[in-house]
Amino acid sequence: LTMASLSPVSSRDANTNSKPAHAKALTDLDFHSGARIEEINKLIQEFGKHELREYDDQRALEVHTAKDFIFSMLGEPANPLPPSLPPSLLLSLTPSLARSLVHSLTHSLTLSLPHSRPPSLPHSRPRGVGTGLGGGGGGAHYFSPTRVADWFFRSVSAVIGEIRSHPQRGVPRVEKVEQNGTVVSVILRAGGSRMLYDIVPVVSFKGWPAVAQNWLMENHFWDGKITEEEVISGFYLVPACSASGDPQNEWRLAFSRSEVQLKKCISPALIHAYQAYKAVIIKLLSRPKAISPYHLRSLMLWACDRLPSSFLSQDDNTAHFLLGLIDDLSHCLVNKSCPSYFLPQCNMFEHLSDETVLLLACKLSSVRTDPAEHLRTAIEHAKAANKLAQELRKASRGVQASQSDGVLVNAGRQDDSLARKLQQLVTENPGKSISVFLNPEDVSKPHFRIDDKFF
Repeated sequence: LTMASLSPVSSRDANTNSKPAHAKALTDLDFHSGARIEEINKLIQEFGKHELREYDDQRALEVHTAKDFIFSMLGEPANPLPPSLPPSLLLSLTPSLARSLVHSLTHSLTLSLPHSRPPSLPHSRPRGVGTGLGGGGGGAHYFSPTRVADWFFRSVSAVIGEIRSHPQRGVPRVEKVEQNGTVVSVILRAGGSRMLYDIVPVVSFKGWPAVAQNWLMENHFWDGKITEEEVISGFYLVPACSASGDPQNEWRLAFSRSEVQLKKCISPALIHAYQAYKAVIIKLLSRPKAISPYHLRSLMLWACDRLPSSFLSQDDNTAHFLLGLIDDLSHCLVNKSCPSYFLPQCNMFEHLSDETVLLLACKLSSVRTDPAEHLRTAIEHAKAANKLAQELRKASRGVQASQSDGVLVNAGRQDDSLARKLQQLVTENPGKSISVFLNPEDVSKPHFRIDDKFF
């Protein structure tokens, strides 16, 4: 009898003909970093909860109050205007350049600019834009962006100085105003909130610049979603020059109004990925200063043109969006080429040195190697910022509560004084019509009318 010895069968051999339980999970990995796509999706979602948090009622009121203050402040007259004109900051130009806009993330304010020029602001023409303001030969002038920015800072400072000299209850307090290049930065304290506003004076034009006409001839992701008229309704000249340009007479074309319209056509999933991507990249690549949110936003718009909307609209693809945007930025750095979305012929990385490009590319490589860890760091920073903001608001409200007792006492005294004054007027003017006018922003100074006479 022949007996054959059998080798023990390993569990691996036994399962040769069956699918491993983890086979499906292996298809859910990022090839380069080995990170789970599902994990990155969850981290992006968590970051969004902390970064794009909803305001409670008090916080929303404070934000609205601060924004309203900024717009009201920009509407204050820097110089006396004729009564027939609305109050506005006054920048003087000829009728061919008769408007300016102050632009924020989601809002813009038009400032009228139709009157005689101040001595400190020369009559001039933007370089490279075909809107001449007269003059010629060697005596031609240019519309100087630095002088416009200096004028704007002086005007804003003068208005804020006037506001500070007449403080009013319920009005945000200006903690700081300073000029950073051509930007005016204003820090406001409204209740328990502290907010920074960066304000830039720009020249607004209707229509579309000839240098960007070719861009309109191409196919874009927004075709059929919004009209061309909405996209090309206008553009701005921003007081900024190229890396090798002259800041005294060069302006930069800006298409912020168009970007607001295009944002309506970008899927929420891509927006969420972009917000997390921006938080990671801007902090990591802050030095040397070369990468700005505008560069990252341009890459996102190019991706929208390149990829089908059916792919970009899927929430499960947010991880792929983030990783792809990182890869796009890495490609731009390695090739030292980042074309502007509206002006593809303009390479925004052309001025970068090889040393800068290499350093930034190495830093970006560390993100691509471990994206999950960098997302966790961004989440922790967002949590810490939220916690600090909440503690500051609580502390500020506590101070306000302790101060409110004295305010209420003073308000009660003012009410008693007003009542005594009214009683005196009624006694001294029997049979006459008596009216009281109160300014809701300053109730401490009532005005009285007895028949047709004001006091």
